[in-house]
Amino acid sequence: MKLNTLFLAAFSVSVAACAGEPASQQDLAKPMKTRTQHERSFPGKPSAPIRMDYELLAKPRVGEALPIKLNIQSQGREKQAVKAKLAYPKQLRSSSGSSKLTFKSAAKGVASEAAQQVIITPAAEGLYYVNIHASTEINGRTQHKAFVIPIEVGTVNWQEQLRPQGELQTDSAGKKLIVLPAKE
Repeated sequence: MKLNTLFLAAFSVSVAACAGEPASQQDLAKPMKTRTQHERSFPGKPSAPIRMDYELLAKPRVGEALPIKLNIQSQGREKQAVKAKLAYPKQLRSSSGSSKLTFKSAAKGVASEAAQQVIITPAAEGLYYVNIHASTEINGRTQHKAFVIPIEVGTVNWQEQLRPQGELQTDSAGKKLIVLPAKE
């Protein structure tokens, strides 16, 4: 009986959460928010206490330099310097020189203004991602955290972007599987 009550309560909460209207295609095509803070805490595998803020300082356009203001900080009790390695797809050309950055720690009680600027130039329209691998040393151990900055250049075909990947198949036991292409 308790299981049925629990299921009914969970179902009613999920129905109430979905009561809003579905997003229209126009809503999906709106420009992405250009300033984001990543401060979420997820259960499971531990990660470094690192926070990232970024801001696109211009609208992404093909062939035009796009400055990105980037600030990565350690959130631990002992503020440590953070090292970051950036990786770009071939459609985003970096004109900032090195793909490795170091963000200095701030003194206790002092706000950090350690933001750095990265400049990329999009070569084609589409949705691209700048991958960031940040690491810091906590209690003598190096801890890591990954971040991603989405860059929407020009007109993005959202139907293509949101299309499910892989092929739906049924195995010999009748279970449905999504088979994805493998790359070696």
